[in-house]
Amino acid sequence: MNYELVHGDILDQDVEVIVNSWNRNIIPWWLLLPQGVSGAIKKRGGTGPFKEVAKFGAIPLGEARITSAGGLPFKCRY
Repeated sequence: MNYELVHGDILDQDVEVIVNSWNRNIIPWWLLLPQGVSGAIKKRGGTGPFKEVAKFGAIPLGEARITSAGGLPFKCRY
């Protein structure tokens, strides 16, 4: 396996997907003041992905859910 370390804004990278490691979604998205990756996604991509993940209810620790990229240029094939 090869890894490449890239410095810069994750939302400016030429990739197909990004992963938002948003702890657990037990707090409604509209109450959150996201920072880091979550804040960047909300600022540049809108609230769409947060609204989508809220529909799943509480996500067990260690699990993940797929959402659209909102207003971001990333692809999602689900």
